[in-house]
Amino acid sequence: MDAIGSTELPHQELRRLTHPYWLVLLFAVAAMLRLSAPNDFFEGDQNKQVGYVMDLLHHGHWATQFEVNGLIATKPPLYNWMAAGLCRAVGSTAPWVIKLPSLLAAGLLLVLLYRLTAHFLGQPAAFFACMACIASHHFTKLMWFARTDMLMTATVYAAIYVLVAVKDVWWKSSVLGIIMAASVLAKGPVGPCLFGIFLVLWAVREGERPSVAKLRVALPGLIIFSIATATWLLIVMRLPEFRETVLNNELARRLPGSSVKTQPFYYYISHLFTRIAPWSLIGVLTAIAAYRRQENWTQIRFLVIWAAAYFVFFSAIPSKRHDLLLPVYPVMFMLAGLALEQMAALLARRERAWFPLAAGAVLAIGGLVVSFRADGRLAIAIALATMVAGGLTIAAIRWRRDLAMPVMALAFLGAHGLYYHYANVGPRVDYQEFASFVQDVKTETDGQPVLVYHSHPLISYELGLHEEFPDPRDLLERRPQWLIAPAPEVPIIESWTRWKLTPERSFSFHGLREIDATLYRVESTPLVTAVREDERHH
Repeated sequence: MDAIGSTELPHQELRRLTHPYWLVLLFAVAAMLRLSAPNDFFEGDQNKQVGYVMDLLHHGHWATQFEVNGLIATKPPLYNWMAAGLCRAVGSTAPWVIKLPSLLAAGLLLVLLYRLTAHFLGQPAAFFACMACIASHHFTKLMWFARTDMLMTATVYAAIYVLVAVKDVWWKSSVLGIIMAASVLAKGPVGPCLFGIFLVLWAVREGERPSVAKLRVALPGLIIFSIATATWLLIVMRLPEFRETVLNNELARRLPGSSVKTQPFYYYISHLFTRIAPWSLIGVLTAIAAYRRQENWTQIRFLVIWAAAYFVFFSAIPSKRHDLLLPVYPVMFMLAGLALEQMAALLARRERAWFPLAAGAVLAIGGLVVSFRADGRLAIAIALATMVAGGLTIAAIRWRRDLAMPVMALAFLGAHGLYYHYANVGPRVDYQEFASFVQDVKTETDGQPVLVYHSHPLISYELGLHEEFPDPRDLLERRPQWLIAPAPEVPIIESWTRWKLTPERSFSFHGLREIDATLYRVESTPLVTAVREDERHH
């Protein structure tokens, strides 16, 4: 199938503009801004992923993992395997190592987006689709996030690329089976469901019907997929916690018809147009324009149906959260890339173009507006970055018009990265205060043993402790010098152990995460080594 190649780019400069090295630069800038930003472990249940990786490293639970609070992992282990392997390779369990699988998956997804867009719409549109992807909030957020969403999305689009772009060779089915098995081990059945939806759409588009011959070709991949998935399931199904928590709770509440309280079907509509703004709107307008003009409508119609099918799939799931929409967005970037290609060609043909002038003015003025919501040196940095970018955008119209769009993309990354990942006074600031509390604990205890009891799991991670929280009867045997516990638990602990607990440091936060932790000095050992049975029950 030939790519549509919607617009012949008229200038050699514009052809050089769409060279992939620009994308490498944009991705490097986005990664630098994310990697250097304050820790965001309080967002999106990342603390669970951290606990799973630590459990795998310290206790060898490779099939399924547990948090220090004893809760079983609700996601399959592929991300944890990758993170644990990287931790062993670099000899560190720092946050940047645990997040690295998402960054690698983001790089792979960009490559796949480029190749798929080039396959459907041509190389220039592929360049601009990737540029839109990098200059989007949702992608830059999840590319450095300890969650499985980016990894699962990369496996889905890897399978789609193999299906549509690789010739029918003997190993094709086996590779698809391996990729789909990896997708299951990344985030459960969602990946295979998404690939199955695309497979049906692709078969209808190509006019293919099921047959014994096609089933025979697909058989090696089906066998590989079934063996890998069944092996893991047989191992973890023996655990009652897995059956109760993962199957009866997590999976059941995501099935249509579930009795759990759900968001409405239209819940994702606003997120579709805001999480990657303005690219979803540009993609929709591109599709409308193509329909009205009947230009390349066959190709674009397939992309629209593809995106709509994925959107309906996620909307039909009762349990909703905006991060889950990530697999829908690459198709929107493809459509937006086509519009940006046409805009770039128009810019290259005309001596005067209003769009870069307006964009430059918005960047220059908008930076000043955004800077008012930041503080101190950060406000100055945002204002200067966007003003300089706006000025360069306007200057590019006169001397190097082919550079206007990459400069605008860099300006967005700079302004968005500085504001959202640095100036946002939300969970990042909360985590900085939390990390300060943990550092105070390290200073106060001076290397002496600390026992964490029913406190936030990230306290254990920051202190390098990975044992499961003890129950009260275990406290009598441990006899620590220091104890971290929620204040409401202290009377119970003192009654049970006969210890005297003196508070030294405390941290309390009631926002996205409820945290109540206090460092206590254990000033006396138990007066008795055994407790009467009635007190034990008390």
